Amino acid sequence: MFSNDDLRQILQTSRHNNETRQISGILLYKGGNVMQVLEGAPDSVLPLFAKISKDPRHKNVIILAEGPIRSREFDGWHMGFVNFDDMSEEDLEGYSSFLTEDGFDANFIKSSPTQAYVLLSNFKSVNNSM
Repeated sequence: MFSNDDLRQILQTSRHNNETRQISGILLYKGGNVMQVLEGAPDSVLPLFAKISKDPRHKNVIILAEGPIRSREFDGWHMGFVNFDDMSEEDLEGYSSFLTEDGFDANFIKSSPTQAYVLLSNFKSVNNSM
C-alpha cells in the first residue's frame, strides 16, 4: 500500500521525468495495485518500464499490450492519475468487476485486457483536464 504522500511523490517525479522524456500516460491506483499506460518512443518507454519492473515495490508486473500505436491516447498527460480508493463505484465511469475490494483482479485483466482499455478510455473521456 502507498500512502497519499507516497503517491504524490511518485506522481511529481513521474510527471517531471515523463515530460523530459516525452512520455505520456496514466496511472490508476487501488488498494496497493497499479495499472499504468506508458506512451512514447521505444528508447524512452522500454528503459522506464525495465526500471519500474525491477523496483522492489512492484510485484506480478503484467504487460497487457505493447507495440506501435497510430496516435497517443493520453497525449499531453505526462501522468494522469486516479486513486480509486478515494472513489465510490457510482463515481467511476466504466467501472468493471476487475476492480475488486482487494485491488485489481490480475487474472481477469490478463484474460480480458480490453476491459482495462475501456476503463482507461472512459476515464480519459470524462477527465480531459489532466
